[in-house]
Amino acid sequence: MLLDRSSEAIAHFIGLFHLDAEAARLRESYDAFRALTEAPPDQADLPHVTVSIRAPYDVPPFEPGLRHVILEPPPQPLAPGLSTFAAAVDPAPMRFPLPHPHLPGPEPLDLPPPQTVMPHWQVPLPNSMVTVTVQRLELSDNDFLDFGHGTEFVAPAELTAQLLELVDAAQGLTLGLSALMQPGELPATAALLELLAKADGLEADASDGVSVSVLHGAEAMGVVLIDGVAADAMPDIRASLPLALRREEDEDDSEDGDNPFAVAPGHHVNTGANLVANEAHVGSDWVDAPVIAVMGDVVRLQVISQVNVLLDRDSPALTGPDSLPSRAVNAARIELASSAAPGAEAAAVDPVFPRAWQVVRVEGDVISLNWTQSHNFVTDHDRAEIEFSGSNTFIEMGGNTLGNFASLVGLGFHYDLIIIGGSMITMNLIEQVNVLLDSDSIGGTLGPVTGISGGDNYLLNYASIASIGVDTVLALPDNFRAAGESLAGGAGTIPASLAQDPLFAGKTSLSVLYISGDLIEVNAIEQHNYVGDADQVYLALQEFVANAGDEITVTTGSNALVNDARITDAGIDSTVLAGGQIYTDALIHQAGLIDSGAAPSGVALPPLTGEAVAAFLASDMIDPPAGDDLSALPHVTGDGGSLDVMHSVLA
Repeated sequence: MLLDRSSEAIAHFIGLFHLDAEAARLRESYDAFRALTEAPPDQADLPHVTVSIRAPYDVPPFEPGLRHVILEPPPQPLAPGLSTFAAAVDPAPMRFPLPHPHLPGPEPLDLPPPQTVMPHWQVPLPNSMVTVTVQRLELSDNDFLDFGHGTEFVAPAELTAQLLELVDAAQGLTLGLSALMQPGELPATAALLELLAKADGLEADASDGVSVSVLHGAEAMGVVLIDGVAADAMPDIRASLPLALRREEDEDDSEDGDNPFAVAPGHHVNTGANLVANEAHVGSDWVDAPVIAVMGDVVRLQVISQVNVLLDRDSPALTGPDSLPSRAVNAARIELASSAAPGAEAAAVDPVFPRAWQVVRVEGDVISLNWTQSHNFVTDHDRAEIEFSGSNTFIEMGGNTLGNFASLVGLGFHYDLIIIGGSMITMNLIEQVNVLLDSDSIGGTLGPVTGISGGDNYLLNYASIASIGVDTVLALPDNFRAAGESLAGGAGTIPASLAQDPLFAGKTSLSVLYISGDLIEVNAIEQHNYVGDADQVYLALQEFVANAGDEITVTTGSNALVNDARITDAGIDSTVLAGGQIYTDALIHQAGLIDSGAAPSGVALPPLTGEAVAAFLASDMIDPPAGDDLSALPHVTGDGGSLDVMHSVLA
């Protein structure tokens, strides 16, 4: 129970008195104990011990028992250039016994003729390597925000079906490399050559609404091609991002300990601003030699195929002066550079030829395959009723970031001579596809809204193939053909006459590699981005209009789809001697289907794009809703949505 103040004071005093009494008792006991511990111990007399030491044995001096005789130095030469040994020899001529005339003489010695000794050194065997990288990201972020106003929206499933139609359309516009680039399999050379032969027909069959550009051979080498037009440089990826994404990067860079949950003044709604990217870099410095003799065919193909498909039909309110236009860019470059230093001239070759050579052989094929596939599939069909009640508001239902990244480096060995019993095949292949559905609708009270943006989307395909090392292809001479046939028959070395070929002038030795099969190098990159961001926004601001003194912005676009593929195939300048056919080609194929305006009447595409293309271009599919009123759209209840911000992770 509780005591009054007087009782509490008395009890407190009694307690303190009790503690002091206990301390006094303990101190008395402690002082007696301490006095005992501090008393000095009794010191007894030290014991007296007498020690007697005797050492009857004497150690003699060290005597190892060795006799060392110091020799007198030899006398100095009697005359310059005359050694002591020569002076000690009797100058009389030496006499040798002669055979008896009646006895048989000694048998003649059977000595082998002098032979050339061939030095031996270790030549490394080539390495075969296969890498298969498959990357796939899928995101379904179809958010639903409901404030109870009973707004009816189009179901996300219907919008996803439109996205799939666009995907089919994009596949109809591609060159068809993906069908030949199966995971971990080597593309068939004949099928790829047949595909390239048909590439010119794609540009000729292009129809209204579809842009196709095809460059072959020398026209595709050494130029930067942007949407079929030559350019000075490749685009800057960061500087070309949508304004909303660049603003977010600037804010992240300048943020220094600020509140990450701070809200900018005003009221802002963002249902777009998705960033989806694929990035792959492949570097190869593999098996190579300044002289390569090929018994079979020589095939070198460099192919880039790029496709952009964009459907961006927004409500009229989203295409006002504040909405930036969407952009779709195909940028490609195929380069070939010499391995020699710029400006370096060939030095004078000494008239010497190899005197020694070492041959290593591989039975079968030598293969380098780097195969990378990266796919992103995103749906961000947001449905939102928006109303504001606070002083500052920020609602974000987009802002997703997905990325696939791969970086590979393959290294091998260089030789002085490579002899290939089969064919020499080199392929660098890149296929890139971007598909975006961004047809947004907005309705409700639009009076106080100061900034509405439904565009500013950016689709970029960025591809680069850089080859270092120029191959000069010539016909196979008879001496190299004979050496190849001899090695195929089981010979362990090359003829000495082959080492005297003018191609080896200036070398003192040769490291030779013989491959009984094919020498194959394939670098293949496949990158696809499929994004659906058809948002539906209803602004319920009737009661907010009178008090809306701050900025109100709505962003439904500003998506970025980026494919970045770069192949660097390094080597050395080589003379390639081909015994069979020679197939060398470079091709850049770029196609685009961009629809960001009103639906034209009677739109149809030729069979090049397939039935799916004609289907998605049908007017009943892509016509925007009449006006800005969303009440005519099919009703979808909000049961499928959730206000849980983590629902996309927990689903």
